[in-house]
Amino acid sequence: ILEIIEHLVICERDVMPGLSDPDDLVPKRKNLKDRMLFRLVMALLRLPIPIRTPSRGMVPRGKKSIDELRAMWDQNHEWLRSYVAGLDRSGGGGEVFSHPVAGPLSTEEALRMLDVHLTRHIKQIDRLEKSA
Repeated sequence: ILEIIEHLVICERDVMPGLSDPDDLVPKRKNLKDRMLFRLVMALLRLPIPIRTPSRGMVPRGKKSIDELRAMWDQNHEWLRSYVAGLDRSGGGGEVFSHPVAGPLSTEEALRMLDVHLTRHIKQIDRLEKSA
C-alpha cells in the first residue's frame, strides 16, 4: 500500500510541470493524436486490469516513509491550488501539464486524469486490504 501511495505522489509530480513557478510555464501544442491518446489512457485507467507505468519516473522505489510521502502530497496539492487560483485571475493556462503517453493536458484534463488515477488505486488498496 505504501508503494501505491508513493506511485500516486510521484505520478502527480511527473504530470505537473515540475512544480515550477506558474508564470514560467509554456503551453504545449496538442494534436489529434494527443486527443485520442488521452481518451485511450482514461479508458484504460478505468479498467481493472494491470497497466505498466508509462515512465520510469512513475515507478515507486519503496524507500520513502509515509511522513515523507504526505509532505510531498501536500506540496503537490499546494502547488496545484496555487496554480488553479492563478488561472482564475488570468483566465489562461493552456496545455501546460504533460503525460508521457497522453501528451499535453489542459488543467481540466490533468485534474480529471488525476481523479481517475486516484480512484483506480483506491480500489486497488481496498482489494489488498480485503485480501489481507
